[in-house]
Amino acid sequence: MKIITTVSKKYLLLKSILLARSILLVLIISSVLIAQNKNAPVKVQVYGVAFLRSMYNDVNYNDAKAALKVYIDELQKKLLNGYKMKPVMYDNVEDLLKNYSKENLADITLTPLDFLKYKSRLSLYPVLVASGYNSPFENYLILIRKDSDIKNIKDLADKKFGMIQTGENSVPLMWLNVELNNKHSYKKNFFKRVILGKSESKLILSLFFNQIDACLVSKTSFETMIELNPQIKNQTRILCTSPGYLTEVSSFTKKFNESKFSTDLFNTLLKLDDYSAGKQLFALSKTAKIIPYKEEYMYNIKKLIHDYSKIKN
Repeated sequence: MKIITTVSKKYLLLKSILLARSILLVLIISSVLIAQNKNAPVKVQVYGVAFLRSMYNDVNYNDAKAALKVYIDELQKKLLNGYKMKPVMYDNVEDLLKNYSKENLADITLTPLDFLKYKSRLSLYPVLVASGYNSPFENYLILIRKDSDIKNIKDLADKKFGMIQTGENSVPLMWLNVELNNKHSYKKNFFKRVILGKSESKLILSLFFNQIDACLVSKTSFETMIELNPQIKNQTRILCTSPGYLTEVSSFTKKFNESKFSTDLFNTLLKLDDYSAGKQLFALSKTAKIIPYKEEYMYNIKKLIHDYSKIKN
């Protein structure tokens, strides 16, 4: 019995030593793995910031593309670690709808009309809007020459009328149709001829040089042209002014809105007008700054849609 007891004690001691060594080995391996994980590069999430080429018809595409790259590079320097942004340019909203699922998009900038139409389909959360220095709204003007015999909007009948080439459901064109319908029994051949321009600046110059009788342009473009050439103000006058409408709505996708990075990007974007790259992009899109989205900003757009739908029906 004595021998068996002694052997058992030695066996138990040996077993304890082996167990202690195993635990120590596990601890050493775990420490090594933890150290390796700390030194290993963290996988960075890459998100796309989507823009529509069709929203910048008045801007050279290569200039816009270069400005977007500089803007994203500058933006990246201000963001927290853990995620990166890349610009994604779609030709138009149809191109976006067809291909957006191929990209890990964080932010999509749309016209207010497209935002209202597709926000449910794209699961968008509006966060920011483009703004001028004093207001987030853009007004549209019908301009004529001061020496013209046009006294009111009815007198535009059988005149040469200039406007930007846009889709049928653009804000300025919808407003023009509503305005003409309110003041005149508008017909499709109301104008003698419609001149479709590639830029608002060229339309204003066409009016200035008496090549057209009237034109539809944004207030921002008109004021910019006056600054460049004060004679334009002496030769032209405003026949009609639209209500103020939003021009752009920037929205987060559902996936990004629920990520831990959404607050960081939101706060960084609000400071874009402090960055040189942000100012460069703003200059191209005729924007002074961006501000937080408010539902009441959409009131005039929703009213326009309502008024226009009555005409269409």
